[in-house]
Order: sequence, then C-alpha cells, then structure tokens
Amino acid sequence: MPASKEEKPKYGAITYSIISRDYELVLLGATGHTGKLAAKHLTKHAPTNLRWALAGRSESKLNSLASDLRALHPDRLSSPKLMQDSKKIIPQTGSGSAPPDLTTYLLAAHIRNTYSSGTLQVTSSSELKVQPSAGSMDAVLSEFDIYGSSQMAKCREPFALSPVQHRPLVRPPHLSSWTRLIGVGNDECLGPLTDFEQSAIDKPLVERSWGLLDDGGLYGPNFQYDELKPARSIWSAFTGHVGYTILMYALSLAPVRWLLRRFPPIAQKDAAEGVKQEFYHNTAVAITDTPNRERAIAKSGFDGSIYLFTGICITEAALTLLRGEETYATKMGGGFLTSATLGHAYIGRLRSVGIRFEIADDVS
Repeated sequence: MPASKEEKPKYGAITYSIISRDYELVLLGATGHTGKLAAKHLTKHAPTNLRWALAGRSESKLNSLASDLRALHPDRLSSPKLMQDSKKIIPQTGSGSAPPDLTTYLLAAHIRNTYSSGTLQVTSSSELKVQPSAGSMDAVLSEFDIYGSSQMAKCREPFALSPVQHRPLVRPPHLSSWTRLIGVGNDECLGPLTDFEQSAIDKPLVERSWGLLDDGGLYGPNFQYDELKPARSIWSAFTGHVGYTILMYALSLAPVRWLLRRFPPIAQKDAAEGVKQEFYHNTAVAITDTPNRERAIAKSGFDGSIYLFTGICITEAALTLLRGEETYATKMGGGFLTSATLGHAYIGRLRSVGIRFEIADDVS
C-alpha cells in the first residue's frame, strides 16, 4: 500500500548486495559545472564509507577536482577505476523534472491512502529562474539538430513513454480546446496559467511514472497531468503563449540555432549575485477520481543555484538507490525509471538537505 501523506512506505530493508562492486556510485561528467557541484554535495553529505569515484574526459581535471574534494573532507575513501555495469537509468533526475514528478507521486499516494481513490487530474504550476550555462543552451539546440521537430512532437504525445497503454483522455475544464488555442488556462486554485518551457520534458516523464507504479494502479486509470506556469493575468498568459510559440518555431530553424551558437547570450556580470536570485517553485493541485472531486495541494521548491539543486537531486537519487529503503525502483530490478519510483525515501533525503516538499488537503 502507498504511504499516507507524511509516512514512509512500509517496506523492509534492502536485501541486495553491493559488497562485490568496486564502487557503489560513479559520478560521470564530474569536471563539468553541475558535476563539480554534485561532487561537493556528495563530499559533504554522503556516508563516509560510501565507495564512489569520479569520471570524466580529462585526467588532469579529475586529479585537480579530487584534490579539492579531499581538502573539503579528508576522511573520504579514495577511488581507483570505473565500474563497468549498470542496471538502473533514471534520466532527468534534476531540478526541473524531479520536483513535479515527486509532487505528483506525493499527491497520488496521499489520495490513494486518504480517499481510497485514484487521481483524476494533477495540474502543476512551475516557476523557474535560472541563468542557463553554455552547456545547457547547447543541449537544447542539439535536441533540434538530432531529432527534429517532428520526432520531438511524437515524444510529446500523451503517454508516449508509458509502458502501459492509457485510455482515451478527456480534457480538463480549465484546459479546453479554446483555452489551449489562445494559450490561457485558468485554475480556481492556481489562477491564470500559460505555457511552461519545461513541460514538454516533464509531462512524458510523469506519464511514464503513472505506468511504472503498479501499472497505473497507484495513480488510477483516468489519471491526467498537465504542467504550466503562473501568469499575472489572462492577457499576460496570452502574450506568454504567443512568445513561447514563436520561440519554439524559431528554434526549429537551423539558421537561428547557428546564430545562437555563434552569439550566445551574454553572461551576467555578477554571477554570484545572480545565483542568489535563482529559484524553482512548484505547486500542484490534484483532484480525486470520486463523485465529490476532493482536492489536495502539494508544493516543492528550492531557493538558490539551480545547478546546485540539480547536483543535489542526482546525488541524493543515487544514494537512495544505494543506501535508502526499498522502493519501487529497487523492486523493479532495472530499466528506464523515473524519480517517482524512488518514492518517499527519495523525498525524505531531499527534505533533509533543504529541498521543500509539503502536502495538504484543500479545505477552501
């Protein structure tokens, strides 16, 4: 049974063995910007007997990073060669995709335990402020180069990544065809809503979580998910939609991508001050699949460097697999998984290092 709103799942301790491995965790891309932040987080917060290693393309940079980390925490175990096999892949376990996936899981588990019901709809409102790095910009542009707009559109079809087929969808009232056309949504709890740039990535992952968790049984057969961002007014929601549509069309054009690579956005002069102003906030409203349509609200967030937030998310996900309680992910044995399959154990670890998660019934 899923856990109640603040209880952890009643699973037993992990029984699989990791003693035979040289390393429990290998941090790939350790010398990159996010990789360094992840390595520092591991150095400060991981158990001192965790066997872990750094991996990257430059030996000199790896040695330099290792020296810096030893200065931070000299009692860590040293690390030789790279582990050669892997069973579990959890992509997008970063600042953008992990929180909405986890808040949706929290809501579905809460509704299942509180109302003995599935979840009919989760509407997520996300705000992200970040100064993207050159690597992040190049990754976005490369997606259009490699896959093209048509292939990316197929990946965004409803439940395209789900291992379980979903029944035909019924559009929620606040997301009617008309509101979709003009780019304006209006939720009674969340207010005016408009397109969120990250939604095209997050939505398929949440829908995959639906299929992975009890073959859709935890969330329920009629589950739907949508992710937008808040707008100050209906007018700003509309202009936001128009701007997003123009941006997506422009990025589909090869000359535009060439120009963006040749003339990247100018970095902020006071980078340290800019990082202090970064944040990620997510509020999600769930509706029960019952005649009374009860609602619950979950929130998650982090204030500070978004790249540090990503480093925290990926390292705590790895530690949950290695040192946490049994989860859906450990019971599945392997495959292409999601943040939600790490469940309450992962959420608990994130809370312990300052990531906010809260949930409550809507009594308004």
